[in-house]
Amino acid sequence: MHAPAPQSGSAQFWLGIRMFLPVAVSIAAYGVVWGVLAGQAGLSVLEVALMSGLVFAGASQFVALDMWTPGALPVLSIIIAAGIINLRMLLMSATLRPLVGHLSLPRQLGAMFFVSDEQWAMTMAEVRKGKGSVAFLLGTGALSWFAWMGSTLCGRVLGAFIDDPTRYGLDFAFTATFLALLLRPRAVDRRRACRHPHVEADRGQLVHHRRWPRRQLRRGPGRNHQGAPPCRLRR
Repeated sequence: MHAPAPQSGSAQFWLGIRMFLPVAVSIAAYGVVWGVLAGQAGLSVLEVALMSGLVFAGASQFVALDMWTPGALPVLSIIIAAGIINLRMLLMSATLRPLVGHLSLPRQLGAMFFVSDEQWAMTMAEVRKGKGSVAFLLGTGALSWFAWMGSTLCGRVLGAFIDDPTRYGLDFAFTATFLALLLRPRAVDRRRACRHPHVEADRGQLVHHRRWPRRQLRRGPGRNHQGAPPCRLRR
């Protein structure tokens, strides 16, 4: 068997975009929620654009809205709260060091700007399969940024018509995003088993054979030549 040829940077970039599309839908949904709440808190369209484009951190922005008091804005408290919430980014960025270590410092910082929970999880999943790259990370990050930026602006503009986001179920979008990230690896493993049933069957026979030596096995109905039960794939 020949190892697959490495994909080009542009191919990895577009692969990241395609794989991130379902997650981007959920991001856009709770981005609309944040935009509606931002309008209710008194933020202008320009302020929403600046915060979403420069901060680009959903959890921190939701916390900032709770602390937002026009006229007496607690800037220091907001900065401290956002810093504490995003401490996890230090560890997440550190795990990506082998991926971006060959880049110059400005490019490394630019790539890390797009790191968030969703992009990090998908990129690390690709790295474990030997397919991750900076281009893949940038593809997921670019789509995430545009989804967040566009949805928060739409929520701010349409806030007059969506006074209660929970009425439309948009408050569940944040939870749905992480459920998708959690369940996706299991779905991939199941598809892989269906594509290569002989591999999964041989694996099951090997484990069974190691637990019970051949001389202790008795052949019977529904068993293969090694005495192990046949491998059944469930959908």
